[in-house]
Amino acid sequence: SILREMTLHGAHCVLLEQGTNILSTQSASSGNSGIFHTGFDALPGSLEAKCILDGFTAFNRLYKFLGFRYKQSGAIVVAWSNDDLYQLESIANKAKKNGIETVFLDRDQLMDLEPR
Repeated sequence: SILREMTLHGAHCVLLEQGTNILSTQSASSGNSGIFHTGFDALPGSLEAKCILDGFTAFNRLYKFLGFRYKQSGAIVVAWSNDDLYQLESIANKAKKNGIETVFLDRDQLMDLEPR
């Protein structure tokens, strides 16, 4: 994304990959899962929270411009105990402050989404 931004501003750039196979485990590119960081646990007002929101906004512009589809699926964070449930409330509060929509699901709703 940095390279793209630079070229849009007139820079002539070349992207070099260290390995010969960008899908190998030895490649930096192999760490790209294609999943956006949700930002639900970033400190509100932090640089991390700003970068996550800016990156997501830029991606939304780019995918529309390029005309490709993607499935926006969100993230699921599960509470396994009452202590975890308390933590989920804290995470949801941070998410809300970061502009991230959260939804609490009961067990049946979760199983409908992720039956395995």
